[in-house]
Amino acid sequence: MIDWTDPRVIAQLGMRPDREVAHALGCSPQIVHRHRNALGIASHRTLRRIMREDQARAAAPHPGIGHQLKIARVTAGLTQEQAADLAGVTRQRWGQLEAGNIDSLRRLQSLVAAIGAEVQVLITAPE
Repeated sequence: MIDWTDPRVIAQLGMRPDREVAHALGCSPQIVHRHRNALGIASHRTLRRIMREDQARAAAPHPGIGHQLKIARVTAGLTQEQAADLAGVTRQRWGQLEAGNIDSLRRLQSLVAAIGAEVQVLITAPE
């Protein structure tokens, strides 16, 4: 009998494909998939995609600003397409902005205003 609450089993569910976990545990990939979903654990493919997005965001010139722009858009209940239409840019350009490719503060302020949010700048001194 497999203890699906065992931390070692849970760790494997998040790190390896269902078929590999199934082989290691001696059950079918469908059973692994069912338990992964029941436990609310994302598939390893989803986790890899999130990690790639985080790495791309960290490599962008202003990753935090783009992420905040995305949060503002999602909070406003808008798709990228809707936000881009409101801001007068293409959906592709909006995606670049959310990736952190922002060229000026003035441009950022106009984009954010178009979706009904505001820019607040915080500068702190080094400790």
